Amino acid sequence: MQDLEDLKGAIECYDKAIRIEPEYIKAYINKGNAIQTLGDLKGAIRWCEEVISINPGHANVYNIK
Repeated sequence: MQDLEDLKGAIECYDKAIRIEPEYIKAYINKGNAIQTLGDLKGAIRWCEEVISINPGHANVYNIK
């Protein structure tokens, strides 16, 4: 249960980071990974697609997606 709460808290932090710095790719990737860990694969793919729209050359995100 604590891990679930930690992940949800982490997602909130990534949201803040994205609001402050919308092109901070690592926050998008980390958020996508956390969402995937929570079992929301479609949500994780959506965040990977956000990274691709900001930086199409970011190779790591294609491996996640």
